[in-house]
Amino acid sequence: MTSINYDLEIFDDLIGGSLCPENVNNGRIPQLVDYLQNNRGNCRKMTVATVKKRNQIQHIHSIQQLTNAHPMASVFESKQTELFKWQQCSSYTQNLIEQLKINRKKVTNVQSRDKHSLKQICIEYEADWDDLPLDQLKYSYFSTLLKKECEMIRKRIKSNFFKLEDKQNTDFYIHRLQRYLVDVSYDMMRVYNFNLDKLNYSLKEQYTDEDIYAMVYLHLEELIGFVEKNYLQHIDKNVPVPFNTTLLSVYGLNEKIQFIHEQLDKSNLADKFKHCIQQPLFKVSSRSLEARMTYREL
Repeated sequence: MTSINYDLEIFDDLIGGSLCPENVNNGRIPQLVDYLQNNRGNCRKMTVATVKKRNQIQHIHSIQQLTNAHPMASVFESKQTELFKWQQCSSYTQNLIEQLKINRKKVTNVQSRDKHSLKQICIEYEADWDDLPLDQLKYSYFSTLLKKECEMIRKRIKSNFFKLEDKQNTDFYIHRLQRYLVDVSYDMMRVYNFNLDKLNYSLKEQYTDEDIYAMVYLHLEELIGFVEKNYLQHIDKNVPVPFNTTLLSVYGLNEKIQFIHEQLDKSNLADKFKHCIQQPLFKVSSRSLEARMTYREL
């Protein structure tokens, strides 16, 4: 039988093992730089300045930093092939680049977009991995490592699945895989108490080890979604449903539950009957580890 431990050992290393973020310090910078250079190529930085106009004067609201190794990089990277021209920048943007001490000769593109009452200016420029602050270097490294490892995990799962000869062994393999992913994700929730409503790939001025653990958790959820999408008929229905299960969107459950709540609020039903109807619905959207429903209940 294929070893689940081998397939997913990267998560054991990342959570309390040799690769846990706390163990990655200044002494490992050369190793991180080599890894990123080999797997990402040259470093490109993006500084995202959010600007707010007040009394006809533009003020910097926030500054966020990312590299081409960040999970959100594709949102900000330039798609244009034309050579960037400094003269295309507004005088404010030129002053902003000087204020941020970015070498204008390294700038490869500047994008501007409106975001509600704010303006977002993204400055993209050439950089070197070994010039990054340690927090950005670590976040870039773990982002690249997780992306590469999870791609390999998905390939191994597909390969192992097709090698299995009967339904019993197939179900057993998927059950173990599913239980491992769900158990580790729940353990991380207990330890780090993530705010699931705000959990995403961070775009910040400075990154912490907790941001890296949040990224690990999000990759676990993506792998659980991969299993749900491709092997739903083989999953263990007695396993608790992950918080952000893909099945909620596939079946439009959140919208349906919201509709039922709204209709009940308008109805003349007695409160005790409303409670009977709403109780199982609350369990679907519950953020409590203890109150999670199983796939069978869902």
